[in-house]
Amino acid sequence: STIFPGAGHLAAGRRRTGAVALIGFLTLVGVGAGFVLTRSKSELLVYSVRPDWMLALMIGAIVLATAWVLAIIGAYSVAKPPYMTLAQRIGGGLVVLLLCAAVARPLGTAAHYAYIQRDLINSLVSSDGPDPLAGQSRVNVLLIGGDAGPDRTGVRTDSMTVASIDVATGDTVLIGLPRNLYRAPFPFGSPLHNQFPGGFAGEPAGEFILNAVWEYGEHHPSLVPAGGGHPGAAALLSSVETILDLDVNYWILVNLAGFREMVDAVGGVTIRVDQRIPIGGGTAPITGWIEPGVRELSGYQALWYTRSRALADDYSRMARQRCMLGALARQIDPMTVLTRFPQIAGATKVLIDTNLSQRMLERLAEVAGKAGSAEITTVQFVPPLINTGDPNYPFIRSTTRDAIAASQRAAAQHVATSRPGQSAGHSGSAGTSDPVSPGTGSTGSDLEGGAALDDVCGYE
Repeated sequence: STIFPGAGHLAAGRRRTGAVALIGFLTLVGVGAGFVLTRSKSELLVYSVRPDWMLALMIGAIVLATAWVLAIIGAYSVAKPPYMTLAQRIGGGLVVLLLCAAVARPLGTAAHYAYIQRDLINSLVSSDGPDPLAGQSRVNVLLIGGDAGPDRTGVRTDSMTVASIDVATGDTVLIGLPRNLYRAPFPFGSPLHNQFPGGFAGEPAGEFILNAVWEYGEHHPSLVPAGGGHPGAAALLSSVETILDLDVNYWILVNLAGFREMVDAVGGVTIRVDQRIPIGGGTAPITGWIEPGVRELSGYQALWYTRSRALADDYSRMARQRCMLGALARQIDPMTVLTRFPQIAGATKVLIDTNLSQRMLERLAEVAGKAGSAEITTVQFVPPLINTGDPNYPFIRSTTRDAIAASQRAAAQHVATSRPGQSAGHSGSAGTSDPVSPGTGSTGSDLEGGAALDDVCGYE
């Protein structure tokens, strides 16, 4: 009965009870296997981010575990000899206990994971709504790294990257914007534009750069479009949309200080370090170094890899941040998620804020299932490509359009030449120009599109 519930009753002569239990179990297994085998990876990922399905999985796992344990205990009770010594009864009881644990533990883990996943989704995303990607071929999501913490006041968005994602293939263009971009524009005719007709500027200049837009919106909500949860997020989105001439409706904010916990939750991250990176610096002493080479970084080291500006500049840090995103995307495989799921979910719940809706989360899961090994290209707007103190915004917009167009052409060409049954996702260097020195990030000054992140960061 540990392998086939009801088989023990059949062996003990309880044919009716055994047949009902065994047929019910085999039917359940057959239906479950048929459901999984007839669904695509995309569909299964969508189910995994639906709270109602997680609730059903949780209840189902608990019910199955209870019934299976009862089948084992029942089989023992009807099959044991009429007379047993005390030692035999103790030994038999221990065997039954171990067998019950063997079937209950994995089902209990499944129920626990389903509960964690349901709680995580409900805590992160808003309620359901209409299909946000109906009729759209791309979705643009602003990925934000904020420096909020117990010793900091407010949020400065020191890392801002727009991920422009092809809905059909998962191919993504990462567009990096520097924190010190001056005179950031706002939509024409908006209250923020009327307040700053020449762009976000003032004195002292350090309080009127792009990474201060979020805080300005938080302190001046009357100037920000209603909705979206955070006035700061709405202000920053409106500016980023105007800078890039893209519709950017979604944002995900990660507290960079808490990023350390996330990396530790997935067991660290392996990345190539091209130059010696100090731990500390600036207003604090340097307490250590991340040495060059292929390194497996802990959460503490990964945080400094992404944040350190001592002996470097904002633009080097931007390049490292995108390389870190790519490294995590490559290394967090299903087995890592499965074995470390409670830690990952716990870190995610605390560290992330977003305006994603339930339906949007499902659509992103669907895209992830289709993507295969999607191509990630990258463009960062840094000197000498632009002057951050006096940016050429028309040039930024045209370069963004070129990068996205190049990614779309490469995806279309790959789909057209794919063999039947081959995944639309791919790897390679579509949309790249001349080789870029690994780990430094591309300025994009000679790019038709963007540089492949694999080439920029030297993952292999």
